[in-house]
Amino acid sequence: MSDETQPLLSRAKSAEQSSTRDAVKFIACNVSMASLGWHDGCPGALIPYFQIYYDLSYSEVSMLFIGSFLGYVTAALLNVPLTRRFGIGIVSFLGAAVQGVGSFLIILGLPFAWFVVSYGICGFGLALQDAQVNTHASILPDSSTKIGIMHSIYGLSGILAPAAATFSMGFGLKPTLFYYTNLGWSIISATLLALGFRFEAETEDHTMDEGLEGDADMSSHKKLLVYKEESSIAYILRQKIAVLIFTFIILYVGCEIGEAGWVVTFLMKERRQSAMAGYASAGFFAGLTISRVLLLPLNQRLGEHRAVMLYLFFAIAFQIIIWCVKDLVTDVIAVHLFGCMMGPMYPVALSLLTKGLPRPSHVGAIGLLACLGQAGSAIFPFIVGDLAEEYGVGVLQPVLTAVLSAMLVAWSCLPKNNRVSM
Repeated sequence: MSDETQPLLSRAKSAEQSSTRDAVKFIACNVSMASLGWHDGCPGALIPYFQIYYDLSYSEVSMLFIGSFLGYVTAALLNVPLTRRFGIGIVSFLGAAVQGVGSFLIILGLPFAWFVVSYGICGFGLALQDAQVNTHASILPDSSTKIGIMHSIYGLSGILAPAAATFSMGFGLKPTLFYYTNLGWSIISATLLALGFRFEAETEDHTMDEGLEGDADMSSHKKLLVYKEESSIAYILRQKIAVLIFTFIILYVGCEIGEAGWVVTFLMKERRQSAMAGYASAGFFAGLTISRVLLLPLNQRLGEHRAVMLYLFFAIAFQIIIWCVKDLVTDVIAVHLFGCMMGPMYPVALSLLTKGLPRPSHVGAIGLLACLGQAGSAIFPFIVGDLAEEYGVGVLQPVLTAVLSAMLVAWSCLPKNNRVSM
């Protein structure tokens, strides 16, 4: 072999290895999203069994959402400093490991107070993973498509989780034992994250030049100052579009998990249905997943802003149908269609956020969006549970209709040109 061909072969081998690692990283990100979807999908089917197992009222069982909320908020506060200190590879693995610890504690069937703490631990780990994998995907080529794939995987896992939980409860198992599946997801996720990222400190700093590539005449020192300013959380929170989309996503994820978490209990208690109502939550996630693909052409035809306004009006209509029509078949179909209307909203909001902020802000904004969204997934399901103690679980639809109306207000306030004033 000649001396000239040796470097070429070396570079080709290096490129092949890099491509393989990138593929493993993306697979790991999808597994993390599947783990998150599984965790979010299973409580809806399991809450009636937790109530029986622990002898809990509605307000007491809804404390599991408070545990999650505390974990999510802690992750929101620590995500950016942890990422800057250790990088995506380490923090994402940490998230999967922490999720595994929380799932193991749930399996032990400890007193309910420990169950709530365990849910908080899971929430912290899952929120870190959510932020990290979305951040990684946002800096990949064709990031919109890759993020779309990841969120479809989330939805698919959300379909399977309540179906699996409902099926397993039919054998009379303790509901806490179902979390062996969650533990399995965390182990697989941690393994693939370790193989893909190899604990490397992949942080946002390597995107500085790319983020400011249009400023060729800017000195390196000034580039660094501008990058640090535009990548700071303080800068992001001063942008109107960021605040509005953060508010929208907190409400959105709260509404999504509120429906998934309580609709089974609603059908069993208010519509006097059997445990087979557990599959309604799977139908909701099926709608969520399918629509993220099928409604893409409509998003492009109407424009993202107008399309989400239309989806919100239909989502409110479907909630009113579930609220007023006391027929199981109608309600289950409406739950599925409600999921279809909700599906495209998160990817569209994420897209508008990145369009409306300068590139250096993307990593911090996406991480914060993920963590705040998870916090919302705990707040509103808890509110439903607390109100249900006093007024019955029929409060689910009025609460979600109010949340959807607030989402409509927040979305209508977004700048129509998708650009923020600098």
